Amino acid sequence: MPVQFKDGDKVYLKPDYAGDSTERFTISQWDDEKNRGWIGDKNGSGWYVYNYQITKSKPKNTNNWY
Repeated sequence: MPVQFKDGDKVYLKPDYAGDSTERFTISQWDDEKNRGWIGDKNGSGWYVYNYQITKSKPKNTNNWY
């Protein structure tokens, strides 16, 4: 099953689509029907990406105990 994305997910562009594959983005305007969403960079530029162009960022280890 393909990875599911939603607004607010932190993602990286896959190497074939990234100038800097270490830059992390936040998805907004995710559309499940089109499998695409909007990402923006720190300079205010943004673009639409499809699910095959991105990978989810792993959650940071916060060491919180609940």
